[in-house]
Parts: sequence; C-alpha cells; structure tokens
Amino acid sequence: MRMLRSAGKRFGVAAIGLTIMAVFAGGAAAEEAQCQWQAPLLSLADLVLTQRSDLPRLQARHFGAEAAYLQIRYGHPDELDVVTMLDQMVSDGVHQAADLRLAWYLATFGDEATVAKLGNDAYDILQSSSNLSALRAIMGAGEEGRLLQRVSELPPDEQASLARAIIAAVIDAPDHYKERLVWTALQVNLTSLAVGLTASAQDRKAWKTFAAAIPQDDAFRTEVGAWRWLPAVMGNPPPPEPGVDAEIRAARARIHDLTIAAALQPETDLLSLYFNQSGEADVALTVANDFRRAVDAGVISPKGTLDAAWLFIFGDLASQVGAKHVRDMLGSATANIGRYGVDHVADLIDRIVAVDALTAYLTGEAEELPDQPADLSEDFAAQWPHWLELAQQVKAGADVSANPDDLDVVAELLFAARQMDALAALLAAAPPSLETITTAGDFARRLDRLCNSYLWHQGEALLLAGQPIFKFD
Repeated sequence: MRMLRSAGKRFGVAAIGLTIMAVFAGGAAAEEAQCQWQAPLLSLADLVLTQRSDLPRLQARHFGAEAAYLQIRYGHPDELDVVTMLDQMVSDGVHQAADLRLAWYLATFGDEATVAKLGNDAYDILQSSSNLSALRAIMGAGEEGRLLQRVSELPPDEQASLARAIIAAVIDAPDHYKERLVWTALQVNLTSLAVGLTASAQDRKAWKTFAAAIPQDDAFRTEVGAWRWLPAVMGNPPPPEPGVDAEIRAARARIHDLTIAAALQPETDLLSLYFNQSGEADVALTVANDFRRAVDAGVISPKGTLDAAWLFIFGDLASQVGAKHVRDMLGSATANIGRYGVDHVADLIDRIVAVDALTAYLTGEAEELPDQPADLSEDFAAQWPHWLELAQQVKAGADVSANPDDLDVVAELLFAARQMDALAALLAAAPPSLETITTAGDFARRLDRLCNSYLWHQGEALLLAGQPIFKFD
C-alpha cells in the first residue's frame, strides 16, 4: 500500500472527477463546422434507418448504429426523438446499439440520470470489451473508479480483454487523465492496465516516472513485453527492456517503426498485412517511412477514407517488387470493411486503382478517358471497358439507375465525381435490398470522413479492427 500511495504522490493525481468535455477536449469545436456534404450524408443515413426493416431480421440487426450516430452528430435531432430511436434499436437487437445508447445517455444526461432512465442493468455491457463507446463515456463522466473496481473482480482473461478495450477507448485522452487512470488501476491491482496506459502516454518521459513507482519483478517485465508495441500508436519509441539482447532490440526497433506507420492508416491496416504475409521487412519498412513522410506532408490524412492511403501503399510496394508480387503476397486476405461486393483485399485494391484513374475524367479535370491502369489484376482488367462506359454516362448526366447490377459501381463513380446528391438519389430510388443498404451505409461513413470525421479514432487501424466507437465529447 505504501508503494501505491507514493505512486499517487509521484503522479500528482487529482481527486476530483472529470467530465467528458474536460477529459476529451476539442469535440465541440469540430461540431460547429458545417459540412458541404451534410445533406446527402443525412439522406444516406436515413435510408439505412428506414429501409433496414425491409431486410430479414438477422440481416437487419447488422445495420443502424453507425447511421443513427451520424444522424445524431450531423442532424441534431430532438432528445426525445433520439431516445425513441435508440430504445427501438436496442429492442430490435441491432449490433452496437446498446453501446451507442449508453454512450449518448451518459453524455446527454449524466450518470445518475442515466441509471434512473435505463436502470443498473444497462451498465452490464461495460463488462464486454466490444462496447468501447460506453467504456469511454463512463470514464469521461468521472466514474472510472467504479468501472475499474468491477473489472478487477472479473477473471484474468476478461480483465486482459477489457484492459485492451479501455486503452483503445481513451487512447486520445491527455496524459494527466491517463496518469489518473494509472493510479486508479494500481489501487485495484490492475497492473497490466496501468502499464498499458503508461505505454500510451504522449510524453516519452512518462514511462521513466511510472517505472520508478513499480517493483521491477518478473510480472512487471512480462507486462512491459506485452505492451511494447503500444507507444508506436503515439509515435513514440518502445519502452526500455534491460537485459534484452542488442540484436533482438534492433529487430524489434524496425518492427516498431513499421507499427508507427501502420497506426497512421485510416480505417484498416494494409501495411502490416503485407509484412505479415510476405515477411519482407526491408520492403515494408521502406514503404512505412515513405508513408509517414506523406502523412507529415499532408498528402495522406489519417482521418480520411482508407482509399488514398491504400493507393499510396500499394503503389509504393508495386514500384519496388511489382504489382503481381504484391497481389501474390496478399493472397486471398479478406476485406471486412462494409463495402458491398468487395470480399478480398485484392478486390478493393483493384477498385481503388480504377477509381483513381477515372477521377480526373469524372471531375472534368481531364477531357479524355484514361488508359487502363497497368496495375489492375487480370480479372478486373476484363471489367475495365464496362467501367469506362459507366463513367461516360455519369459524366454526361445520363440515367444510370436502370441496371441494378451496376449499382455499387455507379455509386463509386458518382462519389469520385463528387456528385453526392446524385449518389444519395440513386440509392433512394433503388428497391430496398442488402446491396442498397450496405452501399448507403458505406457512403454515409465515407462522407463523414470528408466532413468532421466523427467516426475516426486515433490508431484505429491497429486498435479497433473495424469496430466503431461513438464519441460525444
């Protein structure tokens, strides 16, 4: 207990609670920004919410939470309307709806009123690592002590899972708040969480301060090894590991540099996938360094869609080892990103390359149709002439809604042409279907990333694995 008290003094932890707005500063200012694509974004989100009931029940449960979140953030509906919408979605068993509802209730009404409205049972979801939004909201509301006490009473494997979720949820919190959580975690013997939170500090000196307060035993060294990768999400070097062989440290340092770049990717991680599939450390590290420079120069935005980042990474890899080799290394890796008709990473890369080639033509920056990109796969090359036909029709303003088989391709081309109202109208006119609703949800999320990027989260490609986090701070 003496060690814990000295750690508390060392970190200078305040004893007062912190509100969501105090912990995660900056959200309100972003909300003031008016987005030029707000109307089509809201139309697409509304389409998902209204048409999901036309799907079979098991399919319908996969849609709605992200669309509802975007409606709340951009549409600012009345509180009563939000309550009705979220309660119905939870009743319907919509995935992530309970997480969204608890996060919104806590941000809107506070902890006591939330308990009064939803009951204590609503807080049971905090024991699941899949509810990042609620975890963030309860901690931001100053209830981290109660949460961590509950976590400490769980079996060790569940503690470990929730530790990862908690760190992911508050990765962007300021260091003074993370220090507070470190102290709270140590009080209830959640050493792994405390080590992970310190590894996620923005200040590189935080590790030295923390390590001085903890006994340097085997258990501590095990936790340091488990979290050595996490400082990369903050752009920091790994923690020191005394006694580790110099050659091993050098190899780990190279992987750490790769991880720093991987954490900057929007949405999902292509760079690490290529490295893990190929084992080509030198190639991957070269691309990682190029990618970091592109981000630093503003060429790639971590808050944007994955398309520009993947185009850059694929192009850089292809320039070194050839496009065919890159595709061979990626193999049949799946792409679980919610884009209709795109099952594999290689399929998505083909689409990104094709859309990039057609964008200048579609936006009027070029008058002539482009040549077929050299980096397309053989399978996609057979589709290229049809994509050219559709691109001509989109640019001419022709009715492109006749063939339902072309819906997802036409939607891609309208998005590239920045004809967002036409995109929303195309999907609204189509019969309700799994394709229509999936595509509407996809482009609503993409438009968010052209606007205020509410669905973006720091280090998302490494920390979230495609899982949304709904923030109201």
